Amino acid sequence: MNEELYSRTREQNGQEFRKATPNEIHVGQCVWINAHDPNVGRSWLEGPYFVTETIHENRMSEHFAVFSTHLNEERRVRHGDIWIPVIDTIKPPRGHNAK
Repeated sequence: MNEELYSRTREQNGQEFRKATPNEIHVGQCVWINAHDPNVGRSWLEGPYFVTETIHENRMSEHFAVFSTHLNEERRVRHGDIWIPVIDTIKPPRGHNAK
């Protein structure tokens, strides 16, 4: 697996995203996808989408069906188009009576 490819991050609207590794993508996963407008010539992340199906699993042609509840549409995307939000975990605050 190419570690450098999957360690790439991208920020959009103050939220950080990273590329998903192939073994992280599964049915039910909440993901964001690359969207591109050829008329404008730029790309952005669009989401959230939910992975509903893996098509051609474990093949070179493997791709995923994703569904947006906001747009009420289904799309098919490849591994390279899927991004996962980076959610930092913080320790819960400790009060004065914590042991």
